[in-house]
This record gives sequence, structure tokens and C-alpha cells, in this order.
Amino acid sequence: MTTGPSPVPQAPPRSKGRNVIAVASGKGGVGKTWLAITLAHALARAGARTLLFDGDLGLANVDIQLGLMPKHDLGSVLAGRLTLSQAAMTYEDGGFDIIAGRSGSGRLADIAPSRLQILGDDLASVAGT
Repeated sequence: MTTGPSPVPQAPPRSKGRNVIAVASGKGGVGKTWLAITLAHALARAGARTLLFDGDLGLANVDIQLGLMPKHDLGSVLAGRLTLSQAAMTYEDGGFDIIAGRSGSGRLADIAPSRLQILGDDLASVAGT
């Protein structure tokens, strides 16, 4: 029995979210923010266009740990006043952009699932996926 050449493996289709890395945990105080900031620094140093998105809807602190005072944050986006792109700011010292989360607003935890879907789609668009 003679067989022909082996088929060349095809690259899988590009999946949504391919350029997105999520850092999450069910417990607070385990170093998620530190890891996310360190990863953003490393990716930016390696030449990757990097956006650090603080999606914490209650105790966001990426901006605090970076010593920033952002004019806009995730709360403005969820309220419909800004797009994600408009809420982004450049963190010059790290060479990457951030979208600050919103601290101290418990009402942000009650976002409708449809609004969260829109936010996820917008994030994928901003991330270039």
C-alpha cells in the first residue's frame, strides 16, 4: 500500500481573545495586580503593544500601584460617557497603556449581562483580536 505525502498541518483559525491574557483569582491579596503590572512591563519591553485593563469593579488599584491619577476610568465607560479607547491613558514609565478600574462603587457589580458582553466585545476590539 502506497501513501502520498503527509498533509501539511494547517494553522488553527485565529480565535477571539488570542491577544488577551487574563489574571484572575477568587481570593483577594494574592498578587494579581502585581503580576499584571509586571507582565505588562515585560511585554512592553519585548516590543509588544500592551494595554493593561483593570477590570476590578470594586477594589481596582492598578492606577494606585503605578502612582497615577487617571482622568477617566472604567466607571465612565460603563456609564456610557466614554469608549474604552477614550478611557485609555499611556503609562510612559512602563511603555504601555492602561484603562483604570473603578474603586469604591458597589453599583458597578450590578451591571447587566448585556452591558458586560458589549464591554467584552469592545475590549477585544481595542486589543486587536
